[in-house]
Amino acid sequence: MNLRTKIVALAVAPLLVALVLVALAVRHQERDLARREKALIEQTYMNQRRNELRSYVDLAVSIVKPLYDAGPDDDATRAEALRRLGALDYGSDGYFFVYDMQGLSLMHSRQPELVGQTLWDLRDSQGRATIQDLVGRAREGGGFVEYQWRKPSSAQLAPKLGYVTALPRWNWMLGTGLYLDDIDAAMQALDRQTGNNVTTTMLWIAGIAALCLGVVSATGLLLNLSEHRVAEARLRLLARQVVQSQEDERAHLARELHDGTSQTLVSAKLLVESGVDALERAREPVPPVLGKALQRIRIAGGGAPHLAQPAAGAARHAGPARRAGTPGRRVQRRGRRDRLVRAGRPALRASAGSQDRALPHRPGGAHQCAQACAGAAGVHRARLRRRPREPGDR
Repeated sequence: MNLRTKIVALAVAPLLVALVLVALAVRHQERDLARREKALIEQTYMNQRRNELRSYVDLAVSIVKPLYDAGPDDDATRAEALRRLGALDYGSDGYFFVYDMQGLSLMHSRQPELVGQTLWDLRDSQGRATIQDLVGRAREGGGFVEYQWRKPSSAQLAPKLGYVTALPRWNWMLGTGLYLDDIDAAMQALDRQTGNNVTTTMLWIAGIAALCLGVVSATGLLLNLSEHRVAEARLRLLARQVVQSQEDERAHLARELHDGTSQTLVSAKLLVESGVDALERAREPVPPVLGKALQRIRIAGGGAPHLAQPAAGAARHAGPARRAGTPGRRVQRRGRRDRLVRAGRPALRASAGSQDRALPHRPGGAHQCAQACAGAAGVHRARLRRRPREPGDR
């Protein structure tokens, strides 16, 4: 993993962690809010149902109250009271029921088959003694009881909230109830809505996270491309500078090498020519190797103007003891050669010294040749000093 990837990871990781923490916090808060909202709605709904049931029972008691208070306590009066209560209902599932205190069913408008049956031992699907709980709450002065009963509209068991009161003189229990399955359906719908809200919030957070990640990635890519362009431009400039520096160095080395080589060749040529002239004056045969050496020196220094002389000079020196020309011209050539020898001696000495330090002395090599040429030039200069000056010498 390179440095740029690490930097991007350090920039993206805290963002993702923060978004995950925010999502978890939002999810927890929404679920907690939904739970409290559900409890509040359920409590409000149940309170409303309780008040509604109390009002229904109070209405039923007010209908039979004149018979209960003023009428005679006989079967006809009770039958009239049961008839009036059986005629009361509210909605398809709203009705009243009457039991005596021993659990005998006296009136049930939606289930007339139960009339005349003792349901004291009846229990619902959860094991609760329904009639006993209702009678017990009526003896306490009235109240609410939750149980399960068959719903008339669907013929299915459903949770129900009942409210009962007692008519002590007649030994009756009068009550009614409301089914709570609609409350459960409302709570389930509320749960689904809350879940949808939570899912929508999570999707929004995920979208924001994806957008932020895309922006960070795009920014990193743009910066990467920009840095690549800058680095490439700098590399091109550096490459041009390196190439130019190498070319300048090669040119400098070529000039230095050419100048040093030219000076060495000039000095060697002058010394060889001096040695050849010394042998000619001594009327001794000139070795052919000196003539060949002089010719090769001139060929090697063909680029230098002071070395480029006619090739006939090499042939002249290579011949055995050639003495053509007048004495005056020979004297002029010797004087000019002596001046050139004196001018080129320092360069030859410096070049010979550098070669002596750089290369080992090998028998028959260039070192011995240079020493022989230097010795010949010394002999030539000694003879010139002993020879008397002629009228044509300068």
